[in-house]
Amino acid sequence: MDWGSLLGMGAYMGPDFTTEFMHYRAEYLYDFYAQEMYKKNAKDLTDIERGAVKERVKQDVKDQNNTS
Repeated sequence: MDWGSLLGMGAYMGPDFTTEFMHYRAEYLYDFYAQEMYKKNAKDLTDIERGAVKERVKQDVKDQNNTS
């Protein structure tokens, strides 16, 4: 466990797996909510749609952090 951890400790010796996971999760959620809300890929959204998806992703992450 000295080479990174799921809690972010140990990153000074290796990769911080928590940060990497959160990055991939956010990317996944952008694509997921773009499809769910607009039936489009995230890269095809308009600026207004992208803003709505971004707020939904932020709310999802915030809700997840409050339940754990």
